[in-house]
Amino acid sequence: MPYLQQALDEYGSFLDKLGVSRPFRWQVGFEDMKGRRILTTDHRTVGSCLREVVEGEGQYVEGDLSLLTPFWDKVEAACGLHGR
Repeated sequence: MPYLQQALDEYGSFLDKLGVSRPFRWQVGFEDMKGRRILTTDHRTVGSCLREVVEGEGQYVEGDLSLLTPFWDKVEAACGLHGR
């Protein structure tokens, strides 16, 4: 999801301007997921989430497009899409 990555980069830039010391850590999550389906990029709905909450965290690295991959892997696994 490029918008979420872009938001992380903007937050990182903002923290830099405030003088906050690196490294930065991030946390992201979805709640109220149980029973929900996922909309794919080609506008299909797939899966059915088995978990109420899906969360991820890590260390922020500016411009790292794979930064959120472990989180999206958790979302896919929670919604029965892992390995598809």
